[in-house]
Amino acid sequence: MARPARVEALNGRLDPLDESKLGEVVVNGIRTRTYIDGPEGAPILVLLHGGDFGHDTALDCFSFVLPLFAARYRVIAFDRLGQGYTDNPPDDSGFTIDGLMEHTHAVLDALCPGPVHLVGHSRGGFVATRVAVERPERVSSLTIVDSNTTAPEDPTFPSGQFYRDLEARMPPGPPSLASVRIEPDAQAYDPTSVTAAFLDRMLAIAQLPIRQEGARRLETADGAIWRPSLNVRREETLRVFDEHGLAVPTLVLWSRDDPSAPLRLGYALYERIAAKTADARLHVLNRSGHYPFRDRPTSFVAAVASFVESVA
Repeated sequence: MARPARVEALNGRLDPLDESKLGEVVVNGIRTRTYIDGPEGAPILVLLHGGDFGHDTALDCFSFVLPLFAARYRVIAFDRLGQGYTDNPPDDSGFTIDGLMEHTHAVLDALCPGPVHLVGHSRGGFVATRVAVERPERVSSLTIVDSNTTAPEDPTFPSGQFYRDLEARMPPGPPSLASVRIEPDAQAYDPTSVTAAFLDRMLAIAQLPIRQEGARRLETADGAIWRPSLNVRREETLRVFDEHGLAVPTLVLWSRDDPSAPLRLGYALYERIAAKTADARLHVLNRSGHYPFRDRPTSFVAAVASFVESVA
């Protein structure tokens, strides 16, 4: 396989997202944007992005690594429920972690004929972990990437504080390039990873009426529905780690320089999982922020591929 380009060589000028690989699947009445590439019959690798309902985070964040993974895997990514170009929950009772899981399971069942290698980033890392807990027969391996949500609480780094501080910096008015770049700029180790093309796609998503509606609805559902549901499943997941461990090979992949999910959270998560999990591993990427697949795409792909191929 040819050596892929490094993000440093891109220098902000190229951010490939092959639109011919984009599609849509409808599950439980929810229109869901998908990206599928790579040879049929190859091992299936599923990427789950982070973020919350209404956010402009979507599968586009994986744009650097999608073609790299497709050189050796059947790679699948999709916009999670209430994000990107995927529909919002039909009613506010769907703004729960169980609603997210129902949608995730339905998409996997629709797109993937058998067990898959799951890679989940940030909040998507928790969703991927819950798939491994709820339906381990669907998971060949699990990679958890910089997921504050999955890690145990750290009193020295209050959960969500980083994002509350960013929110306070948001300029008033409708979404703009200035507003959508605040979060990726704050998270990046390599500023050239925040490309103009990526920001344009983020802005297009932020301007979607369904995203603005989702953000408004989350304001109502957040404290009463969403956060309580998430906290219950977080506590339950930690008990699974402590009592049984995970039934699938698990890699905790973390960035040394992540400002929103410090490395000590990755160490704590690994220790919690490794105590009862037969195959648990830790990989730390140096000089990388919260989005290692943008700061260090070739190193990220190499780390995931080495793990996946060792358990295949």
